[in-house]
Amino acid sequence: ATGSNEIIEPVYFYIGIVFGLQGIYVTALFVTSWLMSGTWLAGMLTVAWFVINRAACNLAAGLPYSE
Repeated sequence: ATGSNEIIEPVYFYIGIVFGLQGIYVTALFVTSWLMSGTWLAGMLTVAWFVINRAACNLAAGLPYSE
C-alpha cells in the first residue's frame, strides 16, 4: 500500500537532493550564459562544457584531495 506518509530511505532522499541541486545549478549556468550573451546557443555550450568537465567543475579550488 502506497501512501503519502511513507518514509523515504535516507540514501534515496540524499540522491534526490543532490540531483535536484545539480539541476538547479546547470539551469542557472544556462540562464546566466544566455542573458550575458544574448543567445541561447551560448547557454547550451555552457551546459555542454559543464557536463564534459563535470569532474573538474566539482573540485573545490585550492583544497588538496587524496586519491
